[in-house]
Amino acid sequence: MVNGALPGDLTAPAMLDAAFLSTLTMSAAGLPLDPVFATRATLLADCAAPYFASESVRKKRFHRALVEAGIVDLA
Repeated sequence: MVNGALPGDLTAPAMLDAAFLSTLTMSAAGLPLDPVFATRATLLADCAAPYFASESVRKKRFHRALVEAGIVDLA
């Protein structure tokens, strides 16, 4: 595998929620993260598994910002 390790400051939990799969894959590939993926990477420690059941205030603010920016449509 080429460049397949996560950066030292990012670790995957024992149980990984699908919400983090693309973020960790991009990180392991050494690809730059856009602001949405970078924010999700910082939420990994707060939310881990299960992501959508997490009561993290940071996660709720993040999702509200995605809705308000029109990135996520709740309709």
